[in-house]
Amino acid sequence: MSNAILVKTDAGQQAVLDRSRYPDLNGRLRTLLLQIDGKRQASELMKLAVSLGAPADSLDKLMAMGLIVNEAPAVPRIAMPDNRVSSRAPAPAVVQQAAPPPVERRGSGQVFNRFQEATRLMNEAASKHLGLKAVFFTLKVERCSNAAELRSLLEDFRKAIGKAKTPFFADRLVEEIEALLD
Repeated sequence: MSNAILVKTDAGQQAVLDRSRYPDLNGRLRTLLLQIDGKRQASELMKLAVSLGAPADSLDKLMAMGLIVNEAPAVPRIAMPDNRVSSRAPAPAVVQQAAPPPVERRGSGQVFNRFQEATRLMNEAASKHLGLKAVFFTLKVERCSNAAELRSLLEDFRKAIGKAKTPFFADRLVEEIEALLD
């Protein structure tokens, strides 16, 4: 599973939006769930889980809860011929294409994806630049359930990143996050 690309299921997206539906999803597991974006490999996510202080079997727990799955690449499936005894010759194998991924509709799904990307960007920047403070900041970020709550953290985020790096760097990062939240 180390090279597997993981994605949230519909239930996983609901768990991010509504905490009450998944009371077993503690803060660290929820933070890890927020980071699953269909781009990172499981090995990278496990390193992130360890840095967050989550248990070693965090990804397995999220899979068992039905919140994430391995993203299977769209590969042709081969339908095997029926091997019953018949007077006719067996039918040749038929190649069927896997169904294409659903097209994202404009609206709430797009808003959610932008919110999720802003959350991921904030968490990655915090992890990379804030040292131990990153854990506390990441917990604040994971408590946010909408763009307004995430925006309320931006000034503290700007100050912390500006202190760790440069104010210019912090301003650019916050501008990028604000653009995602607009």
